[in-house]
Amino acid sequence: GVLTQYAERIQAKLSMQNRDYIVSTKNQQLTYQDSNFTLTDIKLGLKGQFQLQNAAAAIQFFSKHLNQFTVNRATLIRGLREAKLAGRLEVCTKNNHKIWLDICHNPGAAETLVDYFSKTYPETTWPIVIGMLNDKDWLGVLSTLKPICRLFILTKPLSERSWNLNDVKERIPYPHESYKNIQVALNRSFDIDHKVICVGSFYLVGEVRKLLKLDHFETH
Repeated sequence: GVLTQYAERIQAKLSMQNRDYIVSTKNQQLTYQDSNFTLTDIKLGLKGQFQLQNAAAAIQFFSKHLNQFTVNRATLIRGLREAKLAGRLEVCTKNNHKIWLDICHNPGAAETLVDYFSKTYPETTWPIVIGMLNDKDWLGVLSTLKPICRLFILTKPLSERSWNLNDVKERIPYPHESYKNIQVALNRSFDIDHKVICVGSFYLVGEVRKLLKLDHFETH
């Protein structure tokens, strides 16, 4: 394949899943095995199927370079369990509301998000607060998110490149409401359900984190 050829060209060692290491996942838990050690049923701090694959690749790198690290097995496991990344399937609570935040600004990211929620919360739909930049494929994102969306709540990211809400409202074929003010949009989502999803631009997710004073709330 392309990766194998590139590794040979730059004289780099290439590790491949199912050849050099085996990984299986169940209920957002990871089991990993290679010739050096085995990790069983590790629940990751980062959510999503793609994060499980990323974690497996990181473990393989660690395993290949054991003699170069002072990190022990327990520290590795703790790192996998406690790793957090703001705005990447980040979940927080405020006033009995549960909010998932994700910087989901392209159809591929939206597909990953739908995969996670469809498998974790089957047959459930959500109010989705969304604000995107105009140069992104926002119609593709909306279309991809539709299977898990009860109502799109459109809002405007704090950027000159923000989408034009009037244009979006004319083109979106799905149930929606529109609020320029992010706080108003968020409050409206809370009126609909105590569990909501907020996605889109870095500018939107960053502003929502400020509004929620996220650093002051326990994350799960």
